[in-house]
Amino acid sequence: MNSKIRVSHPCGTRWARHTALALVGMIALALSLGVTRPAIGSGETKVVGTVSAASRGFPSVVILEAAGPARVPISSEPAKINQVNKSFAPGVVVARVGQVVEFHNGESLLHNVHMINLDSGDTLFNIAMPVVGMVHRFTPEEPGVYAVLCDVHPEMEAYVIATDSPYFTVAAEDGSFEMPEVPAGSYTLRVWNVRESRSFEREVQVTGPTTVISSGR
Repeated sequence: MNSKIRVSHPCGTRWARHTALALVGMIALALSLGVTRPAIGSGETKVVGTVSAASRGFPSVVILEAAGPARVPISSEPAKINQVNKSFAPGVVVARVGQVVEFHNGESLLHNVHMINLDSGDTLFNIAMPVVGMVHRFTPEEPGVYAVLCDVHPEMEAYVIATDSPYFTVAAEDGSFEMPEVPAGSYTLRVWNVRESRSFEREVQVTGPTTVISSGR
Protein backbone atom coordinates (compact mmCIF):
# COMPACT_ATOMS: atom_id res chain seq x y z
CA MET A 1 0.00 0.00 0.00
CA ASN A 2 1.35 3.36 -1.02
CA SER A 3 1.44 6.14 1.51
CA LYS A 4 2.47 9.77 1.31
CA ILE A 5 5.16 10.86 3.66
CA ARG A 6 5.77 14.55 4.44
CA VAL A 7 9.35 15.33 5.37
CA SER A 8 10.14 18.46 7.40
CA HIS A 9 13.50 19.86 6.47
CA PRO A 10 15.35 21.81 9.20
CA CYS A 11 16.15 24.63 6.71
CA GLY A 12 12.47 24.94 5.89
CA THR A 13 11.62 25.29 9.57
CA ARG A 14 14.23 28.01 10.10
CA TRP A 15 12.99 29.86 6.99
CA ALA A 16 9.40 29.75 8.27
CA ARG A 17 10.48 31.15 11.64
CA HIS A 18 12.45 33.99 10.02
CA THR A 19 9.48 34.78 7.76
CA ALA A 20 7.07 34.85 10.68
CA LEU A 21 9.37 37.15 12.67
CA ALA A 22 9.74 39.45 9.66
CA LEU A 23 5.97 39.65 9.23
CA VAL A 24 5.51 40.46 12.92
CA GLY A 25 8.10 43.21 12.61
CA MET A 26 6.40 44.69 9.55
CA ILE A 27 3.02 44.69 11.27
CA ALA A 28 4.48 46.39 14.35
CA LEU A 29 6.11 49.04 12.16
CA ALA A 30 2.86 49.64 10.28
CA LEU A 31 0.97 50.05 13.54
CA SER A 32 3.54 52.53 14.86
CA LEU A 33 3.24 54.58 11.66
CA GLY A 34 -0.53 54.45 11.71
CA VAL A 35 -0.63 52.67 8.36
CA THR A 36 -3.42 50.34 9.38
CA ARG A 37 -5.50 53.09 10.98
CA PRO A 38 -8.55 54.28 9.06
CA ALA A 39 -7.96 57.28 6.83
CA ILE A 40 -9.35 60.64 7.91
CA GLY A 41 -13.07 60.57 7.27
CA SER A 42 -13.49 57.00 8.49
CA GLY A 43 -12.63 57.53 12.15
CA GLU A 44 -13.97 55.61 15.08
CA THR A 45 -15.82 58.32 17.01
CA LYS A 46 -19.59 58.47 16.76
CA VAL A 47 -21.13 61.92 17.21
CA VAL A 48 -24.77 62.01 18.29
CA GLY A 49 -27.11 64.55 19.79
CA THR A 50 -30.11 66.80 19.35
CA VAL A 51 -30.12 70.25 17.80
CA SER A 52 -32.88 72.59 16.65
CA ALA A 53 -36.02 70.83 15.48
CA ALA A 54 -37.34 71.29 11.96
CA SER A 55 -38.92 74.63 11.06
CA ARG A 56 -41.65 74.92 8.42
CA GLY A 57 -40.95 71.32 7.51
CA PHE A 58 -37.25 71.92 6.81
CA PRO A 59 -34.87 69.91 9.04
CA SER A 60 -31.69 71.32 10.53
CA VAL A 61 -28.26 70.63 9.07
CA VAL A 62 -25.34 69.72 11.34
CA ILE A 63 -21.78 70.37 10.14
CA LEU A 64 -18.48 69.76 11.92
CA GLU A 65 -15.62 71.81 10.49
CA ALA A 66 -12.03 70.93 11.37
CA ALA A 67 -9.33 73.58 11.50
CA GLY A 68 -7.24 72.03 8.71
CA PRO A 69 -8.15 71.13 5.15
CA ALA A 70 -10.39 68.13 4.57
CA ARG A 71 -8.54 65.08 3.30
CA VAL A 72 -11.64 63.09 2.44
CA PRO A 73 -12.30 62.82 -1.31
CA ILE A 74 -15.43 64.51 -2.62
CA SER A 75 -18.12 61.97 -3.44
CA SER A 76 -18.64 61.22 -7.11
CA GLU A 77 -22.29 60.52 -6.26
CA PRO A 78 -24.36 63.67 -6.86
CA ALA A 79 -26.74 65.14 -4.32
CA LYS A 80 -30.23 65.00 -5.81
CA ILE A 81 -33.43 67.02 -5.57
CA ASN A 82 -36.55 65.85 -7.37
CA GLN A 83 -39.51 67.97 -8.48
CA VAL A 84 -42.55 65.83 -7.77
CA ASN A 85 -46.09 66.47 -6.57
CA LYS A 86 -45.42 70.20 -6.90
CA SER A 87 -42.66 70.05 -4.30
CA PHE A 88 -38.91 69.66 -4.02
CA ALA A 89 -37.89 66.35 -2.48
CA PRO A 90 -35.96 66.35 -0.30
CA GLY A 91 -36.41 69.90 0.90
CA VAL A 92 -32.86 70.14 2.27
CA VAL A 93 -29.67 68.63 0.87
CA VAL A 94 -26.02 69.08 1.83
CA ALA A 95 -23.23 68.96 -0.74
CA ARG A 96 -19.49 69.36 -0.59
CA VAL A 97 -17.98 72.28 -2.47
CA GLY A 98 -17.11 70.71 -5.82
CA GLN A 99 -19.79 68.02 -5.59
CA VAL A 100 -22.49 67.90 -8.25
CA VAL A 101 -26.08 68.69 -7.29
CA GLU A 102 -28.74 67.36 -9.66
CA PHE A 103 -32.26 68.72 -10.10
CA HIS A 104 -34.75 66.31 -11.67
CA ASN A 105 -38.19 67.03 -13.04
CA GLY A 106 -40.06 63.93 -11.92
CA GLU A 107 -43.51 64.74 -13.25
CA SER A 108 -45.28 65.90 -16.39
CA LEU A 109 -45.57 69.51 -15.29
CA LEU A 110 -43.77 72.66 -16.28
CA HIS A 111 -41.30 73.61 -13.55
CA ASN A 112 -38.25 75.79 -13.28
CA VAL A 113 -35.26 75.84 -10.94
CA HIS A 114 -34.38 79.27 -9.60
CA MET A 115 -31.31 79.17 -7.34
CA ILE A 116 -30.37 82.12 -5.13
CA ASN A 117 -27.22 82.55 -3.04
CA LEU A 118 -28.70 83.72 0.26
CA ASP A 119 -25.38 85.18 1.41
CA SER A 120 -25.15 87.60 -1.53
CA GLY A 121 -28.75 87.63 -2.76
CA ASP A 122 -27.54 86.85 -6.29
CA THR A 123 -29.39 84.52 -8.65
CA LEU A 124 -27.02 81.79 -9.79
CA PHE A 125 -29.34 80.45 -12.46
CA ASN A 126 -33.00 80.26 -13.41
CA ILE A 127 -33.71 77.46 -15.83
CA ALA A 128 -36.96 76.05 -17.20
CA MET A 129 -37.68 72.36 -16.59
CA PRO A 130 -40.59 71.71 -19.00
CA VAL A 131 -40.04 67.99 -19.67
CA VAL A 132 -40.44 65.05 -17.32
CA GLY A 133 -37.06 63.39 -16.81
CA MET A 134 -35.12 66.59 -17.46
CA VAL A 135 -32.00 67.04 -15.31
CA HIS A 136 -30.05 70.18 -14.50
CA ARG A 137 -26.67 69.98 -12.77
CA PHE A 138 -25.02 72.53 -10.53
CA THR A 139 -21.66 72.42 -8.74
CA PRO A 140 -21.19 74.80 -5.79
CA GLU A 141 -17.85 76.59 -5.87
CA GLU A 142 -17.93 78.01 -2.34
CA PRO A 143 -19.61 77.25 0.99
CA GLY A 144 -22.97 78.85 1.53
CA VAL A 145 -26.73 78.51 1.73
CA TYR A 146 -28.68 78.42 -1.51
CA ALA A 147 -32.45 78.77 -1.80
CA VAL A 148 -34.14 76.79 -4.56
CA LEU A 149 -37.46 78.07 -5.89
CA CYS A 150 -39.93 77.25 -8.63
CA ASP A 151 -41.46 80.46 -9.96
CA VAL A 152 -44.20 78.50 -11.70
CA HIS A 153 -45.33 77.07 -8.35
CA PRO A 154 -44.47 79.60 -5.61
CA GLU A 155 -45.23 77.07 -2.85
CA MET A 156 -42.19 75.04 -3.93
CA GLU A 157 -39.05 75.73 -1.89
CA ALA A 158 -35.83 73.88 -1.01
CA TYR A 159 -32.34 74.57 0.31
CA VAL A 160 -28.86 73.43 -0.68
CA ILE A 161 -26.18 73.78 1.99
CA ALA A 162 -22.66 73.73 0.52
CA THR A 163 -19.71 73.01 2.78
CA ASP A 164 -16.00 72.22 2.57
CA SER A 165 -16.34 69.72 5.41
CA PRO A 166 -16.97 66.01 4.83
CA TYR A 167 -18.60 65.69 8.27
CA PHE A 168 -22.25 66.64 8.04
CA THR A 169 -25.74 65.26 8.28
CA VAL A 170 -29.36 66.32 7.95
CA ALA A 171 -31.07 65.97 11.33
CA ALA A 172 -34.39 64.25 11.89
CA GLU A 173 -37.55 66.31 12.31
CA ASP A 174 -37.08 66.39 16.10
CA GLY A 175 -33.48 67.57 15.72
CA SER A 176 -31.81 64.26 16.59
CA PHE A 177 -28.82 63.23 14.50
CA GLU A 178 -25.94 60.79 14.26
CA MET A 179 -22.57 60.92 12.48
CA PRO A 180 -21.03 57.45 12.74
CA GLU A 181 -17.40 58.16 11.78
CA VAL A 182 -15.66 61.38 12.79
CA PRO A 183 -11.95 61.56 13.70
CA ALA A 184 -11.25 62.83 17.21
CA GLY A 185 -10.23 66.46 17.45
CA SER A 186 -11.38 70.07 17.70
CA TYR A 187 -14.22 71.22 15.47
CA THR A 188 -16.50 74.16 14.85
CA LEU A 189 -20.07 72.93 15.13
CA ARG A 190 -22.37 74.75 12.70
CA VAL A 191 -26.10 74.16 12.87
CA TRP A 192 -28.23 75.60 10.08
CA ASN A 193 -31.97 76.05 10.43
CA VAL A 194 -34.30 77.85 8.06
CA ARG A 195 -35.35 79.96 11.04
CA GLU A 196 -32.22 82.03 11.61
CA SER A 197 -32.79 82.32 15.36
CA ARG A 198 -32.40 78.53 15.60
CA SER A 199 -29.07 78.46 13.77
CA PHE A 200 -25.92 78.57 15.87
CA GLU A 201 -22.26 77.62 15.99
CA ARG A 202 -19.73 76.84 18.70
CA GLU A 203 -16.46 75.03 19.31
CA VAL A 204 -16.65 71.35 20.30
CA GLN A 205 -14.26 68.54 21.11
CA VAL A 206 -14.86 65.15 19.50
CA THR A 207 -13.52 62.26 21.57
CA GLY A 208 -14.18 58.55 21.33
CA PRO A 209 -15.98 56.33 21.38
CA THR A 210 -19.07 58.59 21.46
CA THR A 211 -19.46 62.37 21.63
CA VAL A 212 -22.86 63.77 22.61
CA ILE A 213 -23.84 67.24 21.36
CA SER A 214 -26.87 69.20 22.49
CA SER A 215 -28.51 72.35 21.18
CA GLY A 216 -27.31 74.31 24.23
CA ARG A 217 -25.13 77.22 23.15
